[in-house]
Amino acid sequence: MKIHLVVLLPLLADERQGYFTHPVANHMAMPALWYILLSIVSICGVAVWYVRNFTRNLQLLRVIAGIGAAAMATLLFWTWQMDV
Repeated sequence: MKIHLVVLLPLLADERQGYFTHPVANHMAMPALWYILLSIVSICGVAVWYVRNFTRNLQLLRVIAGIGAAAMATLLFWTWQMDV
């Protein structure tokens, strides 16, 4: 499915200021620790995949998966508690 730039340009234009803005320019900035936790979740996901497919170390797999799950639960709780 092709979306032509001619169709998207009016969506990106800001008529009040007369120039183009990024569509997500008004997003809320998250704290640095939130991004660190998000990075930990993604690193743990890749690490679990690697340990599961290329090694047979079940204890290491459980430790990494536990760290990733705890980081994800923390992110979820933290995000729900934010005033957005």
